[in-house]
Amino acid sequence: MTWLQRNRSYLIVAAVFWILPTVLAGIAHLTLPRTNRDGRCTGIGFGCTLAPADMALFLWYLAAPILFVAGIVVMLIIGFVRHRRT
Repeated sequence: MTWLQRNRSYLIVAAVFWILPTVLAGIAHLTLPRTNRDGRCTGIGFGCTLAPADMALFLWYLAAPILFVAGIVVMLIIGFVRHRRT
């Protein structure tokens, strides 16, 4: 059994929880507009709102710790199940 076959489930978890969301957030940041549509000011506070491109990064910053912990927990569960089966 090769390294890739043994660790395929871990690679899938890493791809789903870490790589795919990071790539999607990067694409969203690069493709969304940098200014607000209605001409309002951009930023946080004083009645301003984030531009769509900045909002994509802001949401990624909020989601990243949760996705990181969820990925670790799923990998630990996979490892526990594998250990119990052998």
